[in-house]
Amino acid sequence: IQAHVGAVTACAFSPDGKHLTSYSMVENKLSFWQTSSGIFGLGASQTKCTKSFSTTPVPDSVRLNPQRFPKLVWISNKTVVLMMADGTEHRFNA
Repeated sequence: IQAHVGAVTACAFSPDGKHLTSYSMVENKLSFWQTSSGIFGLGASQTKCTKSFSTTPVPDSVRLNPQRFPKLVWISNKTVVLMMADGTEHRFNA
């Protein structure tokens, strides 16, 4: 699946497993993906991008230090938080 033009920095599944979120700090972009499979897990799996958001640029000091990379944390089946190294948080809804 072509998710981002740049490298994916973080990704996380929602608690119910129905959504995947991917984030690229190269693009400053967060995308929501809807995941599904056939009936009872049989048949072809499908994943499609349902929403994308532009995010604030990440400073170069963060880009050069993998320990400070942003993280994604789901707080419900529909809401994910992009946690930045400086302690700021940005909420997004699927």
